[in-house]
Amino acid sequence: MHIDCANPSFKIEQFTGGAWGENSYILYHPQSHHAVLIDPGWGAGKLKRFLSSHSLKLDFILNTHGHLDHIGENHSFSAPIYVHKDDARFLSDPLFNLSGFTLWPYRSPEPARLLDDGDKIPFHGETLKIIHTPGHTPGSIVAGISDILFTGDTLFCSSIGRTDFPYGDSGKIIQSIRTKLLVLEDDIKILPGHGPLSTIGAERRHNPFLN
Repeated sequence: MHIDCANPSFKIEQFTGGAWGENSYILYHPQSHHAVLIDPGWGAGKLKRFLSSHSLKLDFILNTHGHLDHIGENHSFSAPIYVHKDDARFLSDPLFNLSGFTLWPYRSPEPARLLDDGDKIPFHGETLKIIHTPGHTPGSIVAGISDILFTGDTLFCSSIGRTDFPYGDSGKIIQSIRTKLLVLEDDIKILPGHGPLSTIGAERRHNPFLN
């Protein structure tokens, strides 16, 4: 599914599937043919076909956190992996990334860059801004560019990320959302790790977990 961005120089494609209905995103710059892959948890074939059909070069993979359904296809791409420093262990430890509770323990390739709150990643004239939002996992992040926020499993349409998994913290996720996301403009679009799109304004007004 194509998603409009306020900056016409960039395009975003959403892919949904997998056992948990996770969303993966390709952010790309059509003029330069460079791209970023966000949370490849499933369906490497479909993602690769899109990259190939648009002649896109993958600059890096961005994991919003280290759970299996967001990192499960990291190994399928020859691109550097970026993840927050507090979730680095999740990539290589099946008990952290939850695959240890399945029949197929998963270990992702090692990250090439460990991110921190406030990091800015240049991307063809724009900047991906990293916002550390602990709660769902210790190293959960949100990445913003133009009028878009890739919110991973921190903030959903009318919901928030689960905190009943190991290393989750319900108090921290609420604090992260209130102090770092709801202070942003109403018309900022949120592209979550599961479920439909929303906006900051809609979640401020209607999200039952925040009111």
